[in-house]
Amino acid sequence: MDAGGVLDYAGLAVAAERYAAAISAAVAADQPVAICLPTDREVPSAMLGALLAGRPYVTLDPALPAGHLRRTIEHSGAKAIICGPQDAIIPPDAVPPGVVRLELDQMPSLMERRAVPPGPETAAYVLYTSGSTGVPKGVWQDQRGLIHDVLQYSEAIAITPADRLSLLYAPSVNGALRDIFGALLNGAVLCMSDLRREGFAKVRDDLERRRVTVLHAMPPVLRSLTRASGKTIA
Repeated sequence: MDAGGVLDYAGLAVAAERYAAAISAAVAADQPVAICLPTDREVPSAMLGALLAGRPYVTLDPALPAGHLRRTIEHSGAKAIICGPQDAIIPPDAVPPGVVRLELDQMPSLMERRAVPPGPETAAYVLYTSGSTGVPKGVWQDQRGLIHDVLQYSEAIAITPADRLSLLYAPSVNGALRDIFGALLNGAVLCMSDLRREGFAKVRDDLERRRVTVLHAMPPVLRSLTRASGKTIA
């Protein structure tokens, strides 16, 4: 669920296979694929597509400067980037030469993907630190570690298919992973918001309207959401 409406699990499976096919065709096994998209349904679809294809993904924040994005892409070794239409999301100078742009409006509807069954040790993703203490560092995680983290989170708060989880973190940071995969791997609803685009008042109203049962956010965000409406968050 995002600002554009609702995507069911059948639609998510089709979208993930579409991404997996495009990624398999553009990226060799074990090479990363970058994902630079606004916070909406395309992000988890692309993440799942990369995991299905057995390629690690590198999530990027489109709001960061072009130079930062370029350094991250170069350092990660990503050979392709999933992005919006030309110049709409990521500026051309943020994409190093030789990196293939997989643009949403050119994505194939569905095609056969190369069979590369991912194993537990297959790299799942690369997340980059903020760089507040120096140059941003890439942190790799394999699929076993990802599943372990999600299972631990699911058991700790007893997530069920009846739950509705918020996504207030940018997908490029670690805090988003538990929300995204905690919802999707438990058959729950993922309620996605983009605080920068939508603002605190709208997001606060959406949380109530969507009947979110698991709210995950940093304390400053929680305080801002409360001040935005003058209400106490349930």
